[in-house]
Amino acid sequence: MRDQAISPLFWLIAIALTLGGCASDPPPDPTVGHLVCPGEGYGPVRLGMSREEVVAVLGQPKLKISPTAYQYAEGFAVVFDRRFRVASVMCGGFCEGDKPLVERFGGRTASGIGMGSSTDMVRQCYGDPERTRTIADDPKLLILEYPKLGAAFTFRNDRLVHIAISKAPAPR
Repeated sequence: MRDQAISPLFWLIAIALTLGGCASDPPPDPTVGHLVCPGEGYGPVRLGMSREEVVAVLGQPKLKISPTAYQYAEGFAVVFDRRFRVASVMCGGFCEGDKPLVERFGGRTASGIGMGSSTDMVRQCYGDPERTRTIADDPKLLILEYPKLGAAFTFRNDRLVHIAISKAPAPR
């Protein structure tokens, strides 16, 4: 008898949860999941980690581009130096054909900067860049470089499509 009383309550809760999931998604919480940490790394990957440490925390890459570049299915690549230590992390992609990488990459900075953010949003968070570059062959690209922060942000049509994380120079 008790099983019959619980069953309708179970279904009522299940339906409420399902319908609640149909509402518009809240904005992503930058404290959940993998954080982009300029000058430090992405998620569990830290600049300076060995290749073996990276594979231990992330598993095997989707594609080994070379012995010094591993592409992961989540839309980012880990680049190693000649000692096979993490030199940089490349998130998303700036080529037209990299759209799937941009769409798959879900990481954000602690300030909420992620794929699709505008140049104004990045400037509001990090100030004016130390350098700004454009690519002659691709005038829709704009790169805001923050070497002291350890990051460069690439935009296509004013939308963030690529984040490069590298070591920031030591303070003097």
